[in-house]
Amino acid sequence: MAAGKKIGRKSQASNDFLEPLAPTGVSGSNVGTNRPFNNGSVSVSFSLPALSPAATSFTVTASTGQTATGASSPITVTGIVSGATPTFTVTATNAAGTSAASAASAAVTVTTVPATPSAPTATAGVDQDTVSWTAPANGGLAITSYTWASSDSKGGSTASTSVVVTQEASTSQSYTVYAVNANGNSGTSGASGTVTTVAPFFPPFFPPFFPFFPFFPPFFPPFFPFFPPFFPPFFPPSFVIIPYFGPPCVEENTLVDTVDGPVPAKFLSVGDELISVALNELDENNPDYQKYTWSASSLTSSGLQPTTITNITASEDSDILVFNKEFDIKMTFTQPVFVKDAQTGIYRIKEAYYVEIGDSLIMFNSSGVKTEIEVTDVDYITDEVVTVYEFSCEPYDWFFLSGMLVHNK
Repeated sequence: MAAGKKIGRKSQASNDFLEPLAPTGVSGSNVGTNRPFNNGSVSVSFSLPALSPAATSFTVTASTGQTATGASSPITVTGIVSGATPTFTVTATNAAGTSAASAASAAVTVTTVPATPSAPTATAGVDQDTVSWTAPANGGLAITSYTWASSDSKGGSTASTSVVVTQEASTSQSYTVYAVNANGNSGTSGASGTVTTVAPFFPPFFPPFFPFFPFFPPFFPPFFPFFPPFFPPFFPPSFVIIPYFGPPCVEENTLVDTVDGPVPAKFLSVGDELISVALNELDENNPDYQKYTWSASSLTSSGLQPTTITNITASEDSDILVFNKEFDIKMTFTQPVFVKDAQTGIYRIKEAYYVEIGDSLIMFNSSGVKTEIEVTDVDYITDEVVTVYEFSCEPYDWFFLSGMLVHNK
C-alpha cells in the first residue's frame, strides 16, 4: 500500500517535466477599428486541456504567415493584409518543450481603413471647380464617404468620387481627399494640381454717348434742340450690345423625345410628333406672352401632349454647353430652357448660357410627373463646329430633350 503511494507520487512529479498538450478552442476575432490599410489585426483566443501541464508561453500562427507570442489568451496578430481570410493555430511551450499545434480556427475576414487615394484631378470652370478621384482599395469594408478639402479652407463630404465646388472667380487652389469606411479614415491624398477658377463672361462695357454740337459763335441755332437728359450719362438703347452666340438650337446627336421614343435631332422631319406638356401656367396663344419675361410661382401640368414639327432649320455652331455632365444632351448657348430660379424660387425660361449653378432644370417622366434637378455643373464646348437644329412646333412651342423641358425657339 505504501509502495503504491510512493509510485504515484513519483508519476505525478514526472508530469511536471512534460511539455503541454495542444491548445483547444481556438477562435479569431477581427480588430478593424482604425487599423492602417494592409496592417490588419486579429485577436486569437484559446485554452489548454484540463489535464495539460502548464505552459509559460503560447505562439499563434496565421495561415498567411504572421505570428505572435504571449503568456496567455488572447493574443493579437498584426500585419495581415486587408481583406485576407486567414485561419490560426496555437502551440504551447514550457521548460520541457512545445506542444503540437492546435486544430485550425475558422477563417477570419481581416478589415482595415481604406487605402490612401491618389491625388485628385481638379478642373476649373466658371465660378466653380470640378474635383474627381479614383476609388482606392476599401480595406475589406465598403467605403461610405469621401472627405475633400481645398487649399483655401473649403471642404465637405460626398458619397461619389467627384464633387463640384463653388469658388470665387480668378482664385487659385488645389484639393486633397481621404476615404472613410466603418473602421475609420484613410490617409490623406497628395494635392491635386493648382487650378484657377474661371471668371464669368459679361457683355462689353461701352462708355456713355454724348452728342456733338457743331455750333460755334456767332452761328447759334435760333432754338435749342431737345435731347434726352445726358447727366447722369444717358445710354441710347441702340448702343446696348448683347453678345450673340447664334440661333437657339439642339445639337444633332441629342435625343429628342417623340411619340415613337427618343430620336436624335438630325433624324427628325417636318410632321413628326414630339412629346410636349400642357402647362397650366403658360399659354403661348396669349398675345401678351413673352418667352423671357414669363414667370410663375408654380408649374403644374394637365398631362403630356403631342406637338407637331412644322419647320426645321439646320445650321452650324461652335458654342455648345452641357448641364451636369450629361454629354448626351447638348444645346447652343441660346437654347431656351425651363428652370426654377435659385435666387427667387420662381419658374422662368432662360437662355442656356444664363442658367446658373443652383438653378433647377425641369424634368417630366413618361407619366407626366414633374421633378426638378439642381444644376451643379456646366461645361462649355467651344472648340468644335457641329450641326444644330432649330424646330418650330404646333400647338406647343416646348418639348423634351431626354426628359428635360426646353422651349423650341
